[in-house]
Amino acid sequence: MVTIRADEISNIIRDRIEQYNREVKIVNTGTVLQVGDGIARIHGLDEVMAGELVEFEEGTIGIALNLESNNVGVVLMGDGLMIQEGSSVKATGKIAQIPVSEAYLGRVINALAKPIDGRGEISASESRLIESPAPGSDSFTRKGSDGVHYCGSRNGGFPSYITIPRSLYRSSFS
Repeated sequence: MVTIRADEISNIIRDRIEQYNREVKIVNTGTVLQVGDGIARIHGLDEVMAGELVEFEEGTIGIALNLESNNVGVVLMGDGLMIQEGSSVKATGKIAQIPVSEAYLGRVINALAKPIDGRGEISASESRLIESPAPGSDSFTRKGSDGVHYCGSRNGGFPSYITIPRSLYRSSFS
């Protein structure tokens, strides 16, 4: 017959209590309402930010772009064939970024900046938000047009906006 000693049990319990981790992790989650044509409608995700990456339970990544009061529109960054109505989605807390470096010059990448040209991984130490101005774009000065701007359609066709060089301009467009 096995005897149970109270001091052994209390030592085991003390060890377990000391090893207990009280870390609480709050996860912003939602549920897929509708998916199709590369767009998913998500209910929940109350704290998601515009441009934030979200991850579907089957691994597809998306970008939250359309924040409405009762749902969130997410652009899928993959085929999303396994995503179904009722699937779980979690916010990552990261705004969509893309790595940047000279190593990307001449390479072919997908929408998530993963190389698809078969030439191996690309290393980058920096990243930029995808929704940011291009570097140096504030230093460009806009030149005025030296043409005549024409907006409208002739004979009820599709309206367009074009610049006609002054050398080709005829008064029949007015």
